[in-house]
Amino acid sequence: MFFYRLAGLINEGDLGIGEVFIFLASFLIAVVFSITLHEVAHAFVAYKCGDDTAKLAGRLTLNPAKHFDAIGFLMMLLVGFGYAKPVPINSYNFKNVKAGRIAVSVAGVVTNLFIGSVSLLFLFLLYKSAPGIESATQMAFFNFGFSLFAYLVTLNFMLALFNFLPIFPLDGFNFVNSLLPQPNNFATFMYKNGRFLLYGLIILDVISDVFLKQFGISLSIFDLFSRWILTVIQSVIG
Repeated sequence: MFFYRLAGLINEGDLGIGEVFIFLASFLIAVVFSITLHEVAHAFVAYKCGDDTAKLAGRLTLNPAKHFDAIGFLMMLLVGFGYAKPVPINSYNFKNVKAGRIAVSVAGVVTNLFIGSVSLLFLFLLYKSAPGIESATQMAFFNFGFSLFAYLVTLNFMLALFNFLPIFPLDGFNFVNSLLPQPNNFATFMYKNGRFLLYGLIILDVISDVFLKQFGISLSIFDLFSRWILTVIQSVIG
């Protein structure tokens, strides 16, 4: 719930106009970069496994416009969870169907873990350079860089953790389903109810953030993931 939390900081007087711009710009760049590479990873691995469906559909590209869904992007800004356009894949084109399904299902998650890990390294290096800052201009660049890499770490680790939940239509479901005999009861259940489970997680997150957090109560899996990620960041940068 990026906008909700940002609005709260503005109302409390904790952020000036320049800081608001830094947070907005770094957040949007991190979202576009992370989601685009996640989807391209799926398309690229599918192509390498023998399926050119995504390539023919114009999805094997770094152009964000080809991957973004307007409602999914708006949800990410307002709710904290969003989605891109699903990459079209025909697994029956794979040279090895089972191996191809597994590889494609984990491609996005692995990509997000890689981006998050590299960003964490840059965040550490940037943090260590802070004592050398001597001017307001350097401080402005430092704040933007620190905000950008912090969002890249948070978003990519969050995307990796969330997408690997075994709920349709997330990558975790595709991974588990690719290991099971076809058809199976797990897939049948998830095809019918997976989206409702996701909506439930989103509703719990909103309720926790808006109504329960002030009482120290959280029912949100996103909060749990956020605490894990914050612990990792703090342990690295000290």
